[in-house]
Amino acid sequence: MHVAHLNTPDGKMSKSKGEFLTVSLLQEKGYDPLAYRFFCLQSHYRKSLVFTWENLDNAVGAYNKLLAKIAALDPEDGELDETVRAEYREKFKAAMDNDLNTSMGVTFIYDALKAKTNGKTKLAIIGDADSVLSLGLIEKSAALRRRNAAVQPAKAEFTVIPEDGEEDEGIKARLIARMEAKKAKNFGEADAIREALKSEGVEADENKRNRNDFALWFTKSKFEDQALKWDSPWGVGYPGWHIECSCISMKHLGEDIDIHC
Repeated sequence: MHVAHLNTPDGKMSKSKGEFLTVSLLQEKGYDPLAYRFFCLQSHYRKSLVFTWENLDNAVGAYNKLLAKIAALDPEDGELDETVRAEYREKFKAAMDNDLNTSMGVTFIYDALKAKTNGKTKLAIIGDADSVLSLGLIEKSAALRRRNAAVQPAKAEFTVIPEDGEEDEGIKARLIARMEAKKAKNFGEADAIREALKSEGVEADENKRNRNDFALWFTKSKFEDQALKWDSPWGVGYPGWHIECSCISMKHLGEDIDIHC
């Protein structure tokens, strides 16, 4: 089967121009070859595909997010519904029969995630499709699921404080693991953990970029049941704890504090 050319923004990629992409080069640069395959499958084989590192990075991000969504499915959730599975198998077959439309095949995976069925059946549907797409979705998502389940609290230079005040050691451990992955520049793993948490309704505050950053003011909507609240230029709310601590220390200890250790 002939596949249309892989192009750069300046034209066709070729050895004679010194523009030649190999899987080994991708691996040397830290890219998963399956993420590159995901990038290619999003375009129909009869169409030329424009390659840029930015486009590949976008595909890597989408691939990792997809793995995280699949990893969030529970393999023990419900009984396998063969009727629904067969229905989706026919849908995928129709996409492939449409001149091997792999872009529709990739879209099918996202549709399967939204299917009104249990986790076990969704995984079976995705597994059937991936036996053709060969993106390693089931194997990689299972490995990610095991890592998420087995991760232990790691050493870190920060504390996880949930907004609702109810601690969850599993979530705390994964948030710490994500920060450790980012420190190690393992951004793929960090993104996968973030998406897995997001799929469970857990979102971390990404606005803190520096240890000196802190919240000046929380709006009333942050915690509807907050008893103490005041009017401010930003609306009804209450100050962040840094300001509270500063006010308390100034009231009881004075503006100048001399601490000897």
